[in-house]
Amino acid sequence: KTIAYIGFSNALGEAFLTEVQRFADLKHIRITDTERFSPTDNSVTAQVLHLLASKPDAVVIGGSGTPAALPARALAERGYTGKIYFNHG
Repeated sequence: KTIAYIGFSNALGEAFLTEVQRFADLKHIRITDTERFSPTDNSVTAQVLHLLASKPDAVVIGGSGTPAALPARALAERGYTGKIYFNHG
């Protein structure tokens, strides 16, 4: 029923968020929070804490390559047990 989004703060992240929002609207899924991070960031702790505070049923990660694993790792380190979805990247 609810999702939160964390993605790159670049064109890829914004394009993916646009599609996530479109799909969420079609399926009547509420987006509880959207957060951004740079592919060169070493930490996404603050963003993940915001996501977790919104209590989503699932988290969507919009990124590619190794940097896209950073939010998933941070979620796991904080005990998140909900579903995590990635884009094809």
